Amino acid sequence: MKRQKLTESPDGDRPHTMMLQEQEDTTQGDTSTKHCGCDAPRNYHGSEANVFREHEKLYRAPPQPKSNASRQQIRAAQKAAAEQDFSNVVDFTKLDSLKPELRSLIEEITPAGNTSKYFGGLSKAYSVKSVPGLIFVPNPFTRAQEKYWIHRCMKNYTLNNPTNVSNLTGNKQLWTEWKQEYMSELRWSSLGYHFQWTERIYSEDHHGEFPVDLGELCAEFAREFGYPNMTAEAAIINFYPHTRCTMGAHLDDAEDDMSQPIVSCTFGNTVIFLIGGRTRDVPPVALYIRSGDVVLMGGEARYAYHAIPRMMDGTCPTYLTEFNP
Repeated sequence: MKRQKLTESPDGDRPHTMMLQEQEDTTQGDTSTKHCGCDAPRNYHGSEANVFREHEKLYRAPPQPKSNASRQQIRAAQKAAAEQDFSNVVDFTKLDSLKPELRSLIEEITPAGNTSKYFGGLSKAYSVKSVPGLIFVPNPFTRAQEKYWIHRCMKNYTLNNPTNVSNLTGNKQLWTEWKQEYMSELRWSSLGYHFQWTERIYSEDHHGEFPVDLGELCAEFAREFGYPNMTAEAAIINFYPHTRCTMGAHLDDAEDDMSQPIVSCTFGNTVIFLIGGRTRDVPPVALYIRSGDVVLMGGEARYAYHAIPRMMDGTCPTYLTEFNP
């Protein structure tokens, strides 16, 4: 099956993607795309006001005062940050503390219970009633496994395979020699079939070898939740080099086979993830996604607008901030 979605995710107190955030960032990996900065992906449709955008504004980081700001401006910025309301964000680590109307949206489901060398046991997972097909899996990785995937995203999925493509392709020899100083410029790396941003298509003319381990990881996650035949062929690793990075509202709808799920893994800082419906006029639900958490988007969720309007400062686990991949 061609171009089945794979993975999208954030990482660290550094930025993100598979989402990898480099340990101070976040890394996310998914067969969909995330961009760093306030730029929206190319499949972001329109700029007019809409319900989804209003929710994005609720969670974006307040503007930082300039270096020459007055005390009054600094106090105003501090006040805006202190008054920001996160009470409507679903926190899967504090389900009993959620507002009743939010708690009623969350339903615990039971994974198949298979074991894997790529992630630990899946003891629980959750569905969100307002977005059929959305499944949230609390971090199933051991610390060693998290570090394995971060290493793969940063040092292997960005080089050694000459068919890998990233935003640095053609400008840096990243693929033959990994260099730490390039990480601040790296925003994404695509594996397997490479998404053509302008045309918004995948094609036989732009593809390379897909990593075996990443394909097995995605297939095993998919099997846990009723997708026994997933063969991942495309992935985008998104790197978020600082905590002001965001991902605009978009759809991942360019695959030939939309019956298979997106598998999105995040490593690094905690982010706020919004997911709504088929139009931007559907109010989205907001979820905290922490390092190691996995999100599957299948069924109706495959057609839902989603975004990351906020990365939370200082939330990368210390065992990752001290990790040198």
